[in-house]
Amino acid sequence: MSKVMHQVEYILARADQLDKSCPVVAIHCRIYALELAIKGRDKNNREQAVFLTELMTKVEQQKASLGHVPDAQAQRHDDQ
Repeated sequence: MSKVMHQVEYILARADQLDKSCPVVAIHCRIYALELAIKGRDKNNREQAVFLTELMTKVEQQKASLGHVPDAQAQRHDDQ
């Protein structure tokens, strides 16, 4: 397993820990993990493609259940 995928797994584990206490932070963790996984993926690896699809689905479902989740990038610009 690549270094990037180890980082992704760590971030996703932290997101799981935060699900109940800080769901918005948990979803931002998952989005960040998804971004890392997409950048570091092996395009020929079918398992990674399935993993990414499942993670995207989970993120979208969680976003829908929470309602509007502010975009971290947009928040940074609003604060300035």
